[in-house]
Amino acid sequence: MLQLSQNIEEAKKQLNSGNIELSIIILTLCIEWMGAMIDKKPLKAPKQTKKRFDMAINKLLSGNYAALNRDSFFYEHWRNQLIHTGKPSSLFIITTNKELKHLSKNEDKKIIFNPDVFLIDIESAFKKIIAETSKK
Repeated sequence: MLQLSQNIEEAKKQLNSGNIELSIIILTLCIEWMGAMIDKKPLKAPKQTKKRFDMAINKLLSGNYAALNRDSFFYEHWRNQLIHTGKPSSLFIITTNKELKHLSKNEDKKIIFNPDVFLIDIESAFKKIIAETSKK
């Protein structure tokens, strides 16, 4: 739990210093780690990446993220592309323009992705995990 908190804080520092790419990579990895925290399998259980990512999206982020992850779209086109190449898929436009709605589609059918909103959403998801674990 502490490591996840530190990673989110590091992503925030990177984002505030203008290193957007590194911050979104860290935050994207946090989704998978949060999925590992809410499943009942051992942390190092094999072949859990997609399941854990999808579980975290659906249970912790929900809303537009869950809609976007239908058929694991967000996993395939955001997470995999970003983690394996260090760059987001061309289906996404990364912007900090607050006038553009996060996870909406523009006129070219590209998905608007705002890293500031993403950070807030990951922080909220993490708070849900903290609340759940404090109940146990």
